[in-house]
Amino acid sequence: MSETLYIETEPQISICVERWSARSPDAPTVLCVHGFSANRLTFAGLARAFGGEVEMVAEDCRGRGRSSAPD
Repeated sequence: MSETLYIETEPQISICVERWSARSPDAPTVLCVHGFSANRLTFAGLARAFGGEVEMVAEDCRGRGRSSAPD
């Protein structure tokens, strides 16, 4: 199961983050960063494959997915 979060880094700048929870609070965290033409949901299949063994966090780079675009 995942949750979508928005992090406000500055006024008018919002970064969208997807978090897939681990079954154990002691599980390692994997930070996923996508390439130029992708978004955070690129990693949904990988999160399913891990099956809750790790906590996964993926962000939408600025201007991609649901993150705000630079001026």
